[in-house]
Amino acid sequence: MKEATNINYTQRGMYLYPNIVISETDGGEKRSLGKYGLMRSRYLKEHQPLQWGELLMKGTLMEHLHQVDNEATERVERMVERMAEKAELPDRKTQPVEWAQNMAMLKAQAEEVVVRELIYDN
Repeated sequence: MKEATNINYTQRGMYLYPNIVISETDGGEKRSLGKYGLMRSRYLKEHQPLQWGELLMKGTLMEHLHQVDNEATERVERMVERMAEKAELPDRKTQPVEWAQNMAMLKAQAEEVVVRELIYDN
């Protein structure tokens, strides 16, 4: 058994295999990833495999993905609120469909910025 960077290895024949346990829990509580956490995971796997593997080996992948998911969700909500305050939206009670369309457009704009900053550039 060899130890490097706090990872234990098991030798089988000529090869050393890391003893890795992938944890999907934080503090004993299992949480599912949201939209932005899943997007970040997919991006890391496909475009940054070394970073994805490093986070996985350290056991911090799920923590990182939850952090990105939470931050992205909060930023989108704040941006939509600020944009809605500045925009001239139709009245929600008299024109609910138009209001919903405008809010969806604002959310899409906010998501475009947040996804670019937190998912792909981080």
